[in-house]
Amino acid sequence: MRCTKPSLRKLSFIFAASIALGCSVPSVALPGQADSEPDNETVTKAVSDYQATVDAEWTNSNTSTSAATLTLTEQEAHDSRDELANEGTAVTSAKSEVSIIETTPQQDGTIIVTADISTEFTYNGESEPGSWSDRHLITLSQGSSGYIVTADEIDDSAAEEAAIAGEVPEGYNPTPSSDDPNAAALPDAEDSEDQPAASPARHKQPRTNVGNMVKYALKWTGRPNNGDKGDDFNPDYPHAGNNCANFVSEVLHAGGWGIRPGFLPPKLNLPPDSPDIWTPRYLWHIPGSQVASHTWSVASFQYNYVIKHSSYTPLIDIQAARAGDLFYTDWYPERKKGGPDGKIDHVMVVTGTSWAGEPRISQKTPNRHNIPVSQTKKRADKQGLDVTWYALKR
Repeated sequence: MRCTKPSLRKLSFIFAASIALGCSVPSVALPGQADSEPDNETVTKAVSDYQATVDAEWTNSNTSTSAATLTLTEQEAHDSRDELANEGTAVTSAKSEVSIIETTPQQDGTIIVTADISTEFTYNGESEPGSWSDRHLITLSQGSSGYIVTADEIDDSAAEEAAIAGEVPEGYNPTPSSDDPNAAALPDAEDSEDQPAASPARHKQPRTNVGNMVKYALKWTGRPNNGDKGDDFNPDYPHAGNNCANFVSEVLHAGGWGIRPGFLPPKLNLPPDSPDIWTPRYLWHIPGSQVASHTWSVASFQYNYVIKHSSYTPLIDIQAARAGDLFYTDWYPERKKGGPDGKIDHVMVVTGTSWAGEPRISQKTPNRHNIPVSQTKKRADKQGLDVTWYALKR
C-alpha cells in the first residue's frame, strides 16, 4: 500500500492507525536513527565515490575528498605515491573494484561499512600492472549533501590472529635481512653453525623453475583470483583461513618441488610437525584430507624446511632479490608492543622486478599481485609495523 495524503475528517483515525501499523517509506539512516536500515544504494555510491577519489589521489596531488581530514588510507596513498615516484616506480593509474560486505548502523548515527576493495595499479615504464586487495572498515557520517567517509582502516584481524597462534620449529634461528640498501652487511647464514641439523630423512628438493613459479603466482593472485575468498584459490589444494604459507608452497610445487608425505602406511609415520616432510595433505592416502604439514602451511616451519632441504640461501639485501626468491617477515602481532616478536609469520614470493630493479612481490591473505616491495613497506609503515625481513635467494 502506498502513502497518500489523508482528509481532515479521517486524520484522527489514520493518526491512531499509523502508530500501530506505520507507513512504509524508504529507510535512510540519519543521525539519531541508529536502528534504521541504511539504504544500500546510497551507501554503495558514497563508498564508491570516495574510493574513486582515493584512486585519483595516487596520481594527482590536487585531488581530495570533501572530508576535513585525510583518512588513513588516503594518507597512505599520498605517502606511497611520493615515495614510489622518488624511487622511479611512479603510479600512473589506480582503479578499484568495491564490494560491500556489511553495513552496521551505530548509535551516534554513523554507519560502519565492511567492504572488500581491490585496486589495480599501473606503473611508469612497466607493461605489467600490479594489484592488491584488502578488507576495509569504513565509517560514513551524514554530511550536508549526503554521506561522507570520515574514517577508513584496513581490517587485518585474520592475519593478526593467525600470527598470534603461530609456532616456531625446533632449531629455529632465521637470518635477518636488511630493507635498507645502505645498511652494513649482516653475517652470512651459510657459515652459521646454528642452521637446522641434518636428519636421517634429509633430502634435497630440485632447483625450482622460475618461469613456472611466476606463472602460477600471477595466475592465482591476478584477475579473476585477485581476492582471498575460497574461489580465489586453486581447488586442487586445501584452503585455510590464512593462506600465505600455503600459497608459497603451491608456488614451489608448481616450480618443481616434490611432495614429501609424512603418513603413508606402512612405510612412513612422521608427525605433521616433522621438519622432513612437505605436503598439503598429511594423510596423503586419504582423498580429501585437509591436514597440511607444518612445513607446508606455517611460515616459520616452511622457512626452516626451505633452508634445510633446498638450494635456497639467505639474502642480505632484499632490494637485490629477483624472481623466484622468497621474502619471509615478522610483523605481527607486536605492533602495539613496540616491535616484532621474533617469529616469522608471513611469506611472499618475488614475481619480478621493476625497470629500476626493484623487486615486485605476490602473496595471499591479503592478496597482492606483482606489487613493488616499497609499496608493501609503506603499507607496513602506515600500520605502525616494525618489520624484520628474512629473504631467501634461489
